[in-house]
Amino acid sequence: MPPILPRGGRQRHSKSRSGCRSCKDRKVKCGEERPSCQNCQRRGISCSFTSTAARLPLARALPILAADAAGNSSNSTGSFAVLDLELLHHYTVSTAATLSSEPIVRSWFQVEVPQLAFTHPFVLSSVLALAASHLAHFRPEARRRYATEAAARHTVATSLASPLLSKITASNAVPLYCFSILTLFISFASRREDEELFSRNDSVVPSWLNLFRGVRTVLESNNRHILTSKIAFLFGTSTTVNKKWDSHQSEPEALEDFRTYIVASATTTNATLATTAAHRSIETLTEEQSNYILEALVDLKRAYYAFYGSTYSSTATATSNNNAASNNPDGSSTDEAKTRSIFTWMYKLSDGYVSMLRARQPDALCLLAFFGVLLHRLEHKWWLRGWGVHLVSRIHAAVNDAHRFWLRWPILEIGWIPPVATEP
Repeated sequence: MPPILPRGGRQRHSKSRSGCRSCKDRKVKCGEERPSCQNCQRRGISCSFTSTAARLPLARALPILAADAAGNSSNSTGSFAVLDLELLHHYTVSTAATLSSEPIVRSWFQVEVPQLAFTHPFVLSSVLALAASHLAHFRPEARRRYATEAAARHTVATSLASPLLSKITASNAVPLYCFSILTLFISFASRREDEELFSRNDSVVPSWLNLFRGVRTVLESNNRHILTSKIAFLFGTSTTVNKKWDSHQSEPEALEDFRTYIVASATTTNATLATTAAHRSIETLTEEQSNYILEALVDLKRAYYAFYGSTYSSTATATSNNNAASNNPDGSSTDEAKTRSIFTWMYKLSDGYVSMLRARQPDALCLLAFFGVLLHRLEHKWWLRGWGVHLVSRIHAAVNDAHRFWLRWPILEIGWIPPVATEP
C-alpha cells in the first residue's frame, strides 16, 4: 500500500535540529559533517560547527571524519577519529622527515612538534592537516578526500590560533611559531589548481607569501625572545646563511639587466623608455617604488648565491644543481641552506614591495618571477613541487608583452613553454 501523502502531495520527513546555523538560515538540509558541513565548504563560507569545535576540549576539538563516497560514517575511537590516528602516525614516520634535510631540525619536527601538539590543539590540527596534504600528493586515487580533510583540519587550527597571534607571550611563542611554520608548509603543499591559494584581492600573489608575514610577526615578538628560547638551535643554519647574506651574491646577467632597467625607469621619462621595444608602454616608477624593488632584488641575488655560487651557471649548461657546490666549499649550497635562503628572502621583503605585489605592479611581479626560478630548483621537495612553473605562468598571464620581455630568462631557466596567443 503506498504511503498516504499529506495535503499538498509532499511526504513529511523528520527535521534535523542539530544542523549548522548557515543551513538553518537558508532552510536547507545540513549534512552535519564536522568541523565544517559540506554545504558550507561548497559555498566557501565559515561554518558554525568550526567555531563550536574551537571551544571544545582537546579530544573533541579534533576534526571528525566526514562521510565517505558511499555516505558511510567512519569508525572512530570515542571522539578521536581513526583517520586522525592514521594522519598522526603518517606525520611521525614520514611527513616530518621531509621538512628538513638537517638532522637536528628533522628530529624537532618528528619528536618535539608532536609533543607540543598534545598540549596545544592548534598545533595538533596543523600536524594532521599537513600529513593529510602529504598523503594527497602521493595517493592520487584518494587525493580529493585527503585534500578535503587537510582543509577542514587547518580551518580548525586557524580558528584556535588566530586569537592568540595578537597577544604573543613567552609561553605561547614556541607553539605559535610551530603553527606558523606548519601553516606555511600546508599553503605550499596545497593543490596548485585551487584558486584560494592566491590572495583574494588578486590572482597572482600566492597566499604563502602573505602567510610568511605571520611567521615574521612571531619571530620578532617580545624582542625576538624566541631566538634565545629552547628552540634557538633551529636557527643555527639561518645564522650561517645570514653571515654570508651581506657579503655573497650571484650575478645572473638577466637579473643585472633588470636592475639597470629599474634604476633607469625611476629617472627616465616615458618618452625615452618608449624608444626601445623592450620598454614600450612601461610606466615610470617613483623613486620610492624603485627602492622597494631594488632592495628585494639585491636580497634575491644573495639568495641566488646558495643555488648558483659566485659564478653563475645556467641550467642550460649545468648538468645538475650540484655544479654550484664547487663555488661554495664552506657548505652554503647544501639543500638546507637553499631552503633557508628562499625563506630569508621572503622574511626580508619590505612592506612596500609586498604592497606593490598586491597592487599587481608589473615590475614587482617580474622580480617575483625571478624568485620562481629558485622555487623550481627545489622541485624535488614535495611541498614545493610545481610552484616555480605555476608562479611564473601566473605572472606571465598578468603582465603585458612589454614586461614579458623580462620573463624570458626565468621561462628559459624553468623550461616552461608559454601558451600560444590566440586571435581575438
